[in-house]
Amino acid sequence: MTFSVKNYLNSVGLAEIVFYPRWATQPDPDSFLGNILEIPVSSDAQIGGIFFKNAPDVPTLLFFHGNGEIAQDYMFQIENFLGCGVNVVIVDYRGYGFGTGSPTVLNMIEDSPTIYTFIKNFLIDQEFLPKIFLMGRSLGCIPAAKLASLNHPEVIGVIFESAFADTVKLFQNLFRINLSGMKLTDFNPWSNISFIPKIQSPTLILHGTQDLIIPFPNGKEIYDLLSDSVRKKFIPIEGAQHNDIHASEDQYFGALQSFTQQEFHRTTLFSK
Repeated sequence: MTFSVKNYLNSVGLAEIVFYPRWATQPDPDSFLGNILEIPVSSDAQIGGIFFKNAPDVPTLLFFHGNGEIAQDYMFQIENFLGCGVNVVIVDYRGYGFGTGSPTVLNMIEDSPTIYTFIKNFLIDQEFLPKIFLMGRSLGCIPAAKLASLNHPEVIGVIFESAFADTVKLFQNLFRINLSGMKLTDFNPWSNISFIPKIQSPTLILHGTQDLIIPFPNGKEIYDLLSDSVRKKFIPIEGAQHNDIHASEDQYFGALQSFTQQEFHRTTLFSK
């Protein structure tokens, strides 16, 4: 049988190495201001998400979380995100949270346009402003980068947190996956190394200087991979590691708020 990168990315064997899914029941909708979302992505799978409401006339942050996390984890710090002047949608992956199905690297990538269309239509139906920031943390930077590379007109900015520029290097260095004998450039169509240069939206990169899981230089690699025509900013979060970056509240949320407000203000000015 001829080797297929696409089949490999969709394989259970790779998924068992890469993903750490956690299941959870749906949160009580009376416990927060917003909506429970159930997003169909195939005939036998749906992805769960939570929409946290701020105001109808502000942009929405579509957030793809990291590995081992679920949308409910962010309920405990959502006020800090809402304080950046955005509504927030946290989405899971197949098999995470209250979603169904099983995750693979391929369906994580290929589900992202379906998720985006669902969220855009949801905002329009709810009479919320259809202006969107895309954000990916850690492994979530893959679907975020894929979406950002499509340059949808509603997207006004992109944020990468603790992210990486080269998906193949992640497989090799973090997950210790042996790809010897494979032509590594064959992975490019599904790698951030191809997605990121296509991004045309303003982009913010946040990375902890003490990150040992996805080391700090990865942030600079993303910055360098972005086109020079893109308005881009790389903010080191001093002293932060991979999983405590949000604890540096002044640095992290200060940078996030500054970026979202500046870019939203800029689009508002140009639309008049």
